[in-house]
Amino acid sequence: MAHHFATLGLVLYSWHVNFSRVGAMTFLCHDLNDVFLEGAKLARYARSEAWSTALFAAFAASWFVTRLFYFPLWIIWTAWHDPAGRIALPYGIDPDPHFLSFQTMLFFLLALHAYWSWLILKVLRKALKGKVEDVREEDESDSD
Repeated sequence: MAHHFATLGLVLYSWHVNFSRVGAMTFLCHDLNDVFLEGAKLARYARSEAWSTALFAAFAASWFVTRLFYFPLWIIWTAWHDPAGRIALPYGIDPDPHFLSFQTMLFFLLALHAYWSWLILKVLRKALKGKVEDVREEDESDSD
C-alpha cells in the first residue's frame, strides 16, 4: 500500500506545484508494465502455462526497463536538474520547499522498485527451476 500512497501523493503533489510532467511520466512508468502482470495472472488463472510464462517474462523485462532504467535515469534526473529553471520559476513557484519533498518521494519509490526487483528475480529463478509461487509471503525458515 505504501507504493500506491506514494505514487498517488507524488502525482497529486506534482499537479499542485506544476511539476506535472514528472508526475505524469511517473504515473505512465508505473502503469505500463501492469498490463503484462495482469495478463500473466489471468493466463495463470486460465491454466495457460505458456501464456503465463511469456507474459510474466514481458512484465519482468518491462519492469526493469521502466522502473530501474527509465525512472532513475530520466525522470529522477530531470526532476533533480530542471525544476527551477524550466518548471517552477517561470510560473512564480519557489522550488525550494517542494524540491526536497518531491525528491524524497521519488527516491522512496526507487527504493521500493529495487526491493520488488529482487522479488521478481526470485520468482524468475524459481520459474527456471519449475516451481513458481508467490515469494511475497514466504516463511522465515525458507532458505531461498
